[in-house]
Amino acid sequence: MTQRRLAVLLVVLAATLPYFPTLDDYFVQDDFGVVGLLSGKPAGYFPRWFISPWMDDIWGEPPDEIRPFPAVTYQVAAVWGAASPVANHVINIAFHVVNALLVFRIGETAAGLSLGPAAFAALVFALLPMQAESVAWVTGRVDSMPACFYLASFLLYVRWRSHPRVSVYFWSVVTCFVALFTKQNTVTLPAALILYDTIVTRRPVRASWSWLRPYLPFVLLTLGYLALRYALFGEVAREGRLNAERFDLFLQNASTHLRRMAFGEAGLKFSGWSAAVRVCGAAAIVGGIGVLSGQRLRGGMI
Repeated sequence: MTQRRLAVLLVVLAATLPYFPTLDDYFVQDDFGVVGLLSGKPAGYFPRWFISPWMDDIWGEPPDEIRPFPAVTYQVAAVWGAASPVANHVINIAFHVVNALLVFRIGETAAGLSLGPAAFAALVFALLPMQAESVAWVTGRVDSMPACFYLASFLLYVRWRSHPRVSVYFWSVVTCFVALFTKQNTVTLPAALILYDTIVTRRPVRASWSWLRPYLPFVLLTLGYLALRYALFGEVAREGRLNAERFDLFLQNASTHLRRMAFGEAGLKFSGWSAAVRVCGAAAIVGGIGVLSGQRLRGGMI
C-alpha cells in the first residue's frame, strides 16, 4: 500500500469509526419534526423548496431558510423507512468522510503541505470533538452538508488556478450554487476565493475586468441568492433582528465555539485575559503556518 493510500485510509477510518456506534441511535429533539415533515413530501416537491421555507411553519412560523438540497436528503433516507434513523446516520457519516478528505486535499493543494502534514490536518478535523453534533445528530447535517459543498467549490477553484480547465471551473461554480441553497452562511465563498488569490497566490487587486472575471459567476450567484431571500422574507441576512443584545450574544457564542475548537471542553473554563491570550496564541500559530505555506506555494510547491 502506497503512503498516499495509507493516509487516505487513516483519514476515512478517523471520520467513520468514532460514529459507527451512532448508526442505531434514534431521533432526538428537532429530528422528529424535520424527518416527519420532509420524509412525507412527494417526490416531485424538490423545486418548490427553492422558493419557499423548507420547514413550512412547523416551528410556529416559517423560518427564513431556503434549503432544498438538505431537504431532499431526508426524502432519500426515507426510502429505507422514515421511522429508521440508520440511513440518516449513514448520510451524515458519509458527508463527514468527504469533508475530511476535502480538508486533506485542500491542505496539499491550497496550503502547499506535504502528505504527512496534510493528512494530520485532516485527522484533526475528523476527530475534533466539536464535529460530534454535526455527525451524530441527524439534523446536524445542516452544518456538515454546506461545509462539504463549500470546501468542494473552494478546492475546485484552487485546482483551476493551478491547472486551468473549463470543466474544473464549471464544477466549482455548480458546487457554489449547491452550497448556497444548502445553508445561508456559505455566502462568504466569493470573499474566500478573493482572499486566497490575494494572500496565497499574490494576485494583485485591480479595478479591471480581467481581475473581476474569475469571481463574477460566484458573486452573481451570491447576489441572486440574497435577492431571492429578500423577495421571499423581506430581509437579506436577518438584519431586522440586529440589536445590541443579539450582537453581544453572537460574540459570546463565537468566543465559546472558538475556545472549544482550539482547546476542547477545558477551554470553556478560560475567561477574560486568559482566554484572549490563548486564542491569540492559537491564531498566531495558524497565521504563521499560513504565511509559510504561502511562501512555499510561491516557490513552486503546487
